[in-house]
Order: sequence, then C-alpha cells, then structure tokens
Amino acid sequence: NMMIIGKSGSGKSYCTKTLLTNFAADNTRIFILDPENEYEILCHNLGGKIIDVGNSTDGIFNPFHIYPSLEAEEGDVDDTFNGHLQFLENFFRVILQGINTDAFETLNSIIVDLYRSKNIGPETEIIKLKPTDFPIFDDLLNLVKDRLKTEKEPFVVRNLQTVKTYIEKFATGGRNSNLWNGPTSIATNENFICFNFRTLLANDNDLIANAQMLLVMRWLDNEIIKNKDYNAKFNTKR
Repeated sequence: NMMIIGKSGSGKSYCTKTLLTNFAADNTRIFILDPENEYEILCHNLGGKIIDVGNSTDGIFNPFHIYPSLEAEEGDVDDTFNGHLQFLENFFRVILQGINTDAFETLNSIIVDLYRSKNIGPETEIIKLKPTDFPIFDDLLNLVKDRLKTEKEPFVVRNLQTVKTYIEKFATGGRNSNLWNGPTSIATNENFICFNFRTLLANDNDLIANAQMLLVMRWLDNEIIKNKDYNAKFNTKR
C-alpha cells in the first residue's frame, strides 16, 4: 500500500505515472480509477484500455451478475448467492433513496423470486454461468408488473406500485437504463485498464456515481479471481 502526497506542483502525478510505467513494463496488471481523465495519454501510450463508466459505450456492469467466490472451483457448490443478495440490498439502498421500508422489503423478496425464475439459487454453481444467464432490470420490472396483475391485497399492491415506480427508471425507456440494464459486458484483455469517472461525476448525481463505484469494485474483485486462475494455469506470478 502506498500514498503519494505533496503540495501542488511538487510532482505527485509525474511520480505516480513513472511508477505505473515501470510496473507495466514488468507485466503487472494495473487498474486505475480516474476521476479527472488524467491517465488517458499514458493509457494509450502503454497500449491500455479506457473504460468510460459514465455510459454503456464500453460495456455494462449488471448489478444482478453474481461473481464466484475466490475459493470456488469447478464442481464445488458456490456459496456466494446469499452474499450477493446482501450486496444487492446495499446497492438498492444507494440508488432507491427515499423508498419506504415495506416497499424495500417487498423488493428484496421479489429479487429472490427473480433469480429463481432464472433457475439460480443457493445451490447453483455460479462458476458455470454466463453473463446472459443472469436477470437484468427489464426482468425485474416485468416480474413486478406480473405480480400487480394478480395481487389483490391492497397493502401488497401499494408496495408493488412503489417498487415499480422506483425500478422503471432503470429499465428500458428509463432515464438511467443505459448504465445497468443488460448482461455484464465489460471485457479487458489488456494489462493497463483505466476507468474514467469524469463524465459520471460531471452529472452531479452522487447516487448513481456511488452505485457505479460499488459495481466497479465488485467487478475488480472478480478480476482478482481470474488473475489467480491465470497464475495457476501459466505457472506465473502476475
């Protein structure tokens, strides 16, 4: 762990970029979270990849995508399903600010049924699933609409209507559908990857920015798992 500090103009950025360049020359896998698009030129010069997390142009982070645990191997029962449900609960607390407790608990129960509709549960071997196997916001919204067609209890109907109102903006046609409504499609074969947060932060929407940061960190966890597999397969220590 390292922190580089110093007054303005003292060379912090130059020092950081020099270190990163040396690491890159040594085949180190590098991920940069860049709030000011400061590393674009260096990334291009090193043959890296820039991912703008403020839109879906470079791919989508699907919040419903479950990544296998670090210990999961082929043939093992993956015990990450319930852990991901807890992650989703935190994710929705960020993006659904203001939703009442009853509607929020209704949403949590519906999400379990949403995964069940895709044949995903605690006993599923997550490591065998493809990105397209997981539900997306359109699937969630359709499930809520189906429940509203058959539900008769007024209390439950009110909760479902509240959930529908909150979820609609993340499904097709909603103002935030471009970020998360689709299978995870971020792909990085490069060793130097820069996540550009400038456009996302420029929108001055802290809720969306914080939620996207959660998803980036979740995705990076999975990259650690994949790098472990890479080292084992090629007998290296990247």
